[in-house]
Amino acid sequence: MKLTQLANFYLKYMVKEYSENHQKTFSDWNKLRSMFPNEDEEFICDAFRKLSKDGLVKNSWADNHPYLITLEINAIIEAEENTLLKKTYDFLKEVREWL
Repeated sequence: MKLTQLANFYLKYMVKEYSENHQKTFSDWNKLRSMFPNEDEEFICDAFRKLSKDGLVKNSWADNHPYLITLEINAIIEAEENTLLKKTYDFLKEVREWL
């Protein structure tokens, strides 16, 4: 798996949790880690570093892994805009097929 794919998976997971449960902070490292048991822990940490560098999350670190991850508001807005754009595209594609 590529680093970007892993980071995107975690971002989607966190945005979904926010949408469904209004959860913006994530502190259960074992749960996050268990989502990809075959991936190296350092590689997973790099995914969270990437998300932080992109301004989508804030990470607090302890024992060489994030112990508190906070979803940034711009990540939520970006996800909502992308979802709306995708729905609009799918709708226009369907209309085009009708014609």
